Amino acid sequence: MYPNKKVDLDIKIIPVVLKSTEDKELKEANELYNKTIKAKTTNLGNSLDETLNRHSFNQAGITCNIEPLKAVSEKIVIDINTSDFAKFYDSTKKEFKDWNFQPTEADASKRPSIWTSEDGDKMYEYKNGKTINDKRMLLDELEDAYYTKYGRDFKGALLFVTEESYNKPNTLGYSQNNPLRSQGTIIFKGGLSMSDAYAHELGHMLGLEHVFLKTDEIVGIKNNIATQNSNITSYEGNIQNRKELIEDQNKRITRETKRTKELGYNDDGSVDDQDFINDQEILINKYKTKIEEYNYEIKEFEAKIQDFKRKIAIEKGRGLKIKKGTSNNFMDYDISRLYFDKFQCLVMQQEVKSFYNE
Repeated sequence: MYPNKKVDLDIKIIPVVLKSTEDKELKEANELYNKTIKAKTTNLGNSLDETLNRHSFNQAGITCNIEPLKAVSEKIVIDINTSDFAKFYDSTKKEFKDWNFQPTEADASKRPSIWTSEDGDKMYEYKNGKTINDKRMLLDELEDAYYTKYGRDFKGALLFVTEESYNKPNTLGYSQNNPLRSQGTIIFKGGLSMSDAYAHELGHMLGLEHVFLKTDEIVGIKNNIATQNSNITSYEGNIQNRKELIEDQNKRITRETKRTKELGYNDDGSVDDQDFINDQEILINKYKTKIEEYNYEIKEFEAKIQDFKRKIAIEKGRGLKIKKGTSNNFMDYDISRLYFDKFQCLVMQQEVKSFYNE
């Protein structure tokens, strides 16, 4: 569907194992790697590589390069007794979970400002000392653990795999597509041997939403169109709002810059009073700090504008959503998954070029 140009997506399989002995951890990690590369699905080939490169992402002109197993491959070893990961594991049920936190907990500084699910639903927000929603996802914690241990030199996708289950029944894995530019996705025990589950979750990581409606009800076409139009109107309003905020911040920068130029001198132009000079330097530094803060906020507003523009493009380009389990699209559920449509291919290839190949 997108044959004109190929782009590469490097993939690292990162086994996630529970702490034991070094020999056992290495053995379990290697077994997880081997189980992952042997994942298959009927009609999609006999290995993960074959599924990704001959039956799914090849449709978008994306070549997936899976890093081979090494003598000492990268892995995440989780000690469920530590403060970091105790919150993400149910020792009684022996399964992973997400962290429901309280605003007074000491780990508050680790929380991202916002996380949304694969369908765009807000999962948590912690802002200005106030908890809006109350979850931190396991995937965030795994990414942080990886970056802490191995750094950020690798630019490809991190494919976390584990023999542990997740506390939400029937969850094969999950990713996030908003905010984009997350490097990770995770596959749990139930999805390890199913190669289409990997294609589905990597699709989310590259910016795709589910193609189906959020309920199993058949929603009328008019209602579906109205929802899309409402979303587009909302995003356009958000873009205009950010543009106005940028304009306001630029005015503040002009004002603070003018102040820094005016300070530092007496009325007659002299600077012979050392106390006066010291006071003025304090004010100058204060205004310079404000300017830095305003510039940072402008960059954030500009990034949000691009995000909203992308959302509008998706709303306009993806077509109407369907009832769950009624298509063979990789981003559907429950039935054979065989294809990405043209618009999905464009979204994924652009994301690979914009982030993973930058």
